[in-house]
Amino acid sequence: MMMLMALLFWSLMRMTSSGTLNLKNAIGKVGEAYLIIPGTRGGFGKVQITVQGSLRELDALTDDAQSIPTGTIVKVLDIIDQHILLVTKSAK
Repeated sequence: MMMLMALLFWSLMRMTSSGTLNLKNAIGKVGEAYLIIPGTRGGFGKVQITVQGSLRELDALTDDAQSIPTGTIVKVLDIIDQHILLVTKSAK
């Protein structure tokens, strides 16, 4: 009986996640511009996006010529410097 409980506990522990955010999981996802994102990487904006099942507010840049206004749906293209999202307006 003790062995069965130990095996059950071990199995449950393996299923837990570390909770560490891996931004690579955001690539290809869509979110919403929360603060204006200046065009041609002219400065940082913010986006709200669900990553790993949790809504996050993250820094973002764009290569689009025009700024992306607040409320615009965006798509994540890449990650810059391991903590900044590169986004574009979504064709959604």
